[in-house]
Amino acid sequence: KIFPDIENNILFLDELYEKFAIAGIDVLEGGNLLNLNTDLTDKDLNKSTMHDSIQMYLKEIGQYPLIHASDEKDLAKRIEYGDEEAKNLLARANLRLVVSIAKKYVGRSANLTLLDLIQEGNLGLFKAVEKFDWTKGYKFI
Repeated sequence: KIFPDIENNILFLDELYEKFAIAGIDVLEGGNLLNLNTDLTDKDLNKSTMHDSIQMYLKEIGQYPLIHASDEKDLAKRIEYGDEEAKNLLARANLRLVVSIAKKYVGRSANLTLLDLIQEGNLGLFKAVEKFDWTKGYKFI
């Protein structure tokens, strides 16, 4: 089945990539072999570049494993002792959540793209990792 406007349904695309990853199927970037229109505008090129960036990012963050509550607590303890790798692991494990939340805000502002929302969400995630206090008994996210 062909999906000509798959980039307009990022949620479906994200789920599709996740199912492919679970099944062990590698997704290769397409080259628009059937697109014979060579009169692309700058706007079209920017949209295509943004779509490719989103695809690459979703594929990359899909490789990071999710963590359980007990692992989260262990990472928080390591962070408390200054372990930078633990900070990175906790942040990476929650990148999919940032994308999920960012998708819900797409279209609310004409000036913010999905990439902008993801970037701002990631900044907030890193601040949250810094401020997380596991001793209060709460889950990180």
